Amino acid sequence: QFAQAYAELRRANEALALGQQSMRDAQLLRLQARYEIARREAELADLRHRSEADRLALQAREAQQRALWAALAALAGLGLAGGWMALRALRRRRQLADLELRDPLTGMPDHRAVMAFAHEQFDLCRRLGIELSVALVNLDHFKAVNDRHGQATGDRVLRAFAQAAGQVLHGQERLGRFDGDQWLLVMPGTAIDEMPALFERLATVMEAQSIHGLPQPHGIT
Repeated sequence: QFAQAYAELRRANEALALGQQSMRDAQLLRLQARYEIARREAELADLRHRSEADRLALQAREAQQRALWAALAALAGLGLAGGWMALRALRRRRQLADLELRDPLTGMPDHRAVMAFAHEQFDLCRRLGIELSVALVNLDHFKAVNDRHGQATGDRVLRAFAQAAGQVLHGQERLGRFDGDQWLLVMPGTAIDEMPALFERLATVMEAQSIHGLPQPHGIT
């Protein structure tokens, strides 16, 4: 009955817009706690990081439960349903962390890791009714860079792009190296009409990157 519970949550949010400030704050706290769990658990690469995320997630859930009990006692059923979904998502993210691998050149998630993350986010966003955007990105004329300047310079271009993405992306957004100069970008909670602005920011930051072996501006698009 999660769909019914989620519909009730949306109606509650509409009521909150009319002035129920305490209920609105509690609902926002609940959503922030859920996404904090998702963001932290997805980024962990080993048992130590997963344990730390579990500790933070439990603290967030305890704070959320106290706030919901004080301000939203009427929505206790919905809170139980949300807790069940959070625990289930937590178990799935532990499984995902076991599969997470890093590209040795750029330090970004590799093909296997980013695909696993994309599938996990697809299922989660579909259950929660949240938009999900996915893009396949490649660097223009990358082969020409390798041919003219050498593979070492090409490798530096890839690392520069990974650094640029790290400055632009935030939260649960994830970029992974898909193949060669191709990258898979997974953005839960991002609508398709928000994509052009994101790509523009990414291109601007990439343009400002200094790449040894290439003139400045380097012209990589």
